[in-house]
Amino acid sequence: VLYAKSGMGKSSLINAGLIPAVYSEGEFEPLSIRFQAWTEGKADAPADITCRAVAPEGSATTFLDTLIPNEPSLWHHLKESQIEGRRKFLLIFDQFEELFTYPEAAVRAFKNDLAEALYAKIPQRYRNLLERQIENGSLQLSDSQFTLLQSPPDVRVVMVIRSDRMSLLNSLTDFLPTVLKNCFELPPLSLEAA
Repeated sequence: VLYAKSGMGKSSLINAGLIPAVYSEGEFEPLSIRFQAWTEGKADAPADITCRAVAPEGSATTFLDTLIPNEPSLWHHLKESQIEGRRKFLLIFDQFEELFTYPEAAVRAFKNDLAEALYAKIPQRYRNLLERQIENGSLQLSDSQFTLLQSPPDVRVVMVIRSDRMSLLNSLTDFLPTVLKNCFELPPLSLEAA
């Protein structure tokens, strides 16, 4: 979590400092994500916006589709990207306080999706399906595909939020218990630091 007062340069630090540095290191693919404040009638939910950032062209076609075709979860999109050989992901949620303007159901769906992407090696629905296929001898995955399926997607998250909205992050701890583990307060920048 990166936090500071409004106008202190959080977005500038992300866009001019962090993202270029991550690109130059070449290990992670940084994706900057903004939800925008929710308004009545807005169709896109935070989970959808996040999935579109990871897979702007939509779901790829991989062996995952032999299990659950075109599943719209964040885990599915990240896993397909991993299968296709893309780099690890750094999801950067700028102005993260906008999440909390959405209806409770949309916030809950986002928390669930992000928690699954961060903590689940293989989601339970996939495990159940694999167990059934193994039991009845209909497993359609090769040994290499099965091994790749068991390797979790490598994803990191940065949440950028105004310091006066930090308390809102407590509402995420039911799904994301480590959300407040690593917090960095951006101090006022000197000219040299900027």
